[in-house]
Amino acid sequence: MDDSHNKEGEEEVSASSSSLQPHHNDSDVEGNQEQMEASAEENEEEMEEDETEGLSKSLRRSFKAVKRFFKGPGDGAKKVDPKPTFSDERPTPVPPVSQEPSDEDDDVYNFTHKYRGRAIIINNEKFLRSSLFESRPGSTCDEKALKEVFKYLGFDVKCYYDLTAIEIKIALEKEVREYDHSNADCLAVAILSHGDSEIAEKALSYHQQKAHKHDDKVRRDLIFGVDGNYISTASVIRTFQDSRCPGLEGKPRLFFLQACRGDGYDDGLKVHVVPDTAAAADGDAGNDSDRETDASDTRGIHSRHTRHVVSPAPIFKDFLVMYATVPGHFAWRRPSGTWFIQSLRTVFMKQLTQQMSLTQALTRVSRRVAQSYESQGKMSGKKQMPVVESMLVKDVYFPVK
Repeated sequence: MDDSHNKEGEEEVSASSSSLQPHHNDSDVEGNQEQMEASAEENEEEMEEDETEGLSKSLRRSFKAVKRFFKGPGDGAKKVDPKPTFSDERPTPVPPVSQEPSDEDDDVYNFTHKYRGRAIIINNEKFLRSSLFESRPGSTCDEKALKEVFKYLGFDVKCYYDLTAIEIKIALEKEVREYDHSNADCLAVAILSHGDSEIAEKALSYHQQKAHKHDDKVRRDLIFGVDGNYISTASVIRTFQDSRCPGLEGKPRLFFLQACRGDGYDDGLKVHVVPDTAAAADGDAGNDSDRETDASDTRGIHSRHTRHVVSPAPIFKDFLVMYATVPGHFAWRRPSGTWFIQSLRTVFMKQLTQQMSLTQALTRVSRRVAQSYESQGKMSGKKQMPVVESMLVKDVYFPVK
């Protein structure tokens, strides 16, 4: 018999034998599996009985417990294979994190509020006779110039006239309480008055006292009311700090102070510069203005020429203070207005654009005062240099409202 014949016979036998096997469904298979597992458990118990034969009942229980403990995972337990699930749905992608800078990370202050904000102008021109101060002719020209600038920038302008020292404090605190700064972009404060500085004892630390430091005197700036009493520049600035005016938190607060800061003179340095034709055409410099007599915004009482440490006013975050002059020096004024305020008007009304930041504009103001003006009259040939003290953390631009 050949191999092929044998294979055919085997196939016939297997086919016939398979035809004799009963047909089982899934439930029958599961039932048989359970029976097999049950019989396996019985056999295992019989084996345990054989292993523990001859032992006492208590030792037999202990033996069984130890054996069960050391069984491998899944031994004697029903194994269930989890059925895998398949889905054609793709997982939802995680949205990417926005790369656009937030307000805190932006380089420009947010000027999209409903209002630009309040601009406060305090114009002290007519001083009381008892104050020992002379009046300040030309200050009205400065007030009009500032009003023009602030309205051009979109501010809501509020003017105060001839206030005493206590009235300056009251007016500023009123502006904090009554104006809705929460809907404003920023704040601007301009004070036009006589000014000076005082020498006071400096609060020394323990280590400074122990080291016998000699710079125990400080000079602080003062702004005078029409009654001859003063308010410190520091107190003016503190009025609008975050804790006292929460509506301005995170917003720029701009101060422009036209007042002397002492009785020192700036003789300048003779250099050859290109004439500022714009200044001459504006009537604030050049041949016409050279005929005007300049006066200073100080009391005129000279302090001792002793060198002291200058104590600047506290500048908080988001504050900018621009002084008409450097510490300890005069600020000059003409009948047509002060050098500082008139320069401010010229730059902002003629040069400020949407693409120019406030810092750039104020730099041009300083250059104009320094290069285009020189005192005339009894104290001729004197110069002046404004000072900007800034704690702004972003750029300031003035978009059209």
